[in-house]
Amino acid sequence: MYDIAITGGRRPREFRYDGARARYMNRKLSADLITDLGTTWSDYDGDEAYGDFTVSTANPPVVSNTDAYQPGLWRKVGTASEYLHSDMLGTLRTTSGTTGSGGASRVFTAFGERITTTTDRFGYVGAWGYQSNPIPESPNPDTAFPYLHLGARYYDSSSGRFLQRDPIGVHGGLNVYAYPLSPSTRIDPSGLNAVGDGLVTVGQSSQNAGYFGGGVALICAAIPPLSPAAIPIGATSGVFIVGGFISEFIGRIINWIW
Repeated sequence: MYDIAITGGRRPREFRYDGARARYMNRKLSADLITDLGTTWSDYDGDEAYGDFTVSTANPPVVSNTDAYQPGLWRKVGTASEYLHSDMLGTLRTTSGTTGSGGASRVFTAFGERITTTTDRFGYVGAWGYQSNPIPESPNPDTAFPYLHLGARYYDSSSGRFLQRDPIGVHGGLNVYAYPLSPSTRIDPSGLNAVGDGLVTVGQSSQNAGYFGGGVALICAAIPPLSPAAIPIGATSGVFIVGGFISEFIGRIINWIW
């Protein structure tokens, strides 16, 4: 339950979950916490939202599909379909219509604070399921509930920290509210484990830079080691391999403490 500031007062909003990722219900309530002012239900395919619908109070109930999603690729909100254009991290940067018309630009800080005025359910790292919570009846749709839903936890982009403790406590690091130290290369879609591999080209290119360039990139990204097949072979490669392993070790320590 969350209390939302709206024009002319405040209004509670209820969220329900089925598993860590699947937030299947978003309900507006009156001030008495009883009267339902409108409920949106969401369908998931595993951890990925693919559609919203409403259910009427008629007998029998009538189900109406409202929105459809393919995070990072496409969405249909009402009757309008749009293609989503994201950067290498999976953050939405702009949209285009079915006729090729361009949409507004989206700009975020490195840790996800929205700079531009356009609000989106899947904006910052939206291709990986980071979910914002625009509240249409609020004077400022996404600052009424400014936190991003990242699977098991909510994330506050203004502070760069999670709102809830790490479920495994200090076993995951001394800072139990820590978000990945390098948000330009690492993300945490589940709210449980930071990842960097598989981000379009960022993960692999950063690793290569570490091994062939003295390991500077690995200090910043603190990403897992390369497979043996990716280690360079040559008479002088040992210098770079040692540099990469040392910087990786330092990076892992920094990420664990942070």
